Amino acid sequence: MRYRLRSYDQSPPGGYCYGPDGSFRRRCLPVIEDIARALSAYRKGNGLPGASIQEALRDVDSAQCQRLGNNPTYCIPCGQIQNATHPEAPVQAVSLTANAPLIAPPCNGCGVVVQ
Repeated sequence: MRYRLRSYDQSPPGGYCYGPDGSFRRRCLPVIEDIARALSAYRKGNGLPGASIQEALRDVDSAQCQRLGNNPTYCIPCGQIQNATHPEAPVQAVSLTANAPLIAPPCNGCGVVVQ
């Protein structure tokens, strides 16, 4: 079972932390978008997979729940979706909500699953 953050409105204890990812040292920031952008830039700059902002956001989101032991105050279970290019490797589904960062306007959170 996979978990994702319940909301981005309430920062988890210690902020949003991610690392290590290769040489990406552990960082903790108060805004999830900032850590996702930093991780995406690091991966792009080093030619690493998972460099899109959406992939970085998903990884940062998932890492918070792992770090917090899937604490139900901050995390909820989510399903997995089939990866179109690699069917043997399902991808964590993150439900789109009105407070989802890095989603281009005019999205109002229709509930569609984003990859």
